[in-house]
Amino acid sequence: MPINNLTILHVDDDDIDRMMLRRSFKRAGVTPTLVQAEDAQVALDMLQAEDAEEPIRPCVILLDVHMPRMNGFEVLRELLANPELKSLTVFILTTSSQPRDVRMAYEYNIAGFIPKDDAGPEFEGLIKLLAQYQS
Repeated sequence: MPINNLTILHVDDDDIDRMMLRRSFKRAGVTPTLVQAEDAQVALDMLQAEDAEEPIRPCVILLDVHMPRMNGFEVLRELLANPELKSLTVFILTTSSQPRDVRMAYEYNIAGFIPKDDAGPEFEGLIKLLAQYQS
């Protein structure tokens, strides 16, 4: 699948989950540019970097909901409030499958909500969907 030139920002505080995502792409035989942030504030700093030559502009953000310092909903609020970032495509990739979290995430215009428990079966579909974002 042709997602090798795609830049993806993965925001997750769990080291194992970040490693598993890298391995999942490798197993699928694709190598997107995968930028990983260990928490939400680091991700926002990357996206809003004024001192960098060029801030990161991923095609897609894979965002965890429950993180320390700042949660995924706070990130979504920040993205929507910023004219340069509000059009970014965000998928929630989280351990939560609480209906309240799903409903709230969609209120922020996310592209999709994938519980990590379902990530195995759902991940192939996500890779196919991401391939279409590049086209």
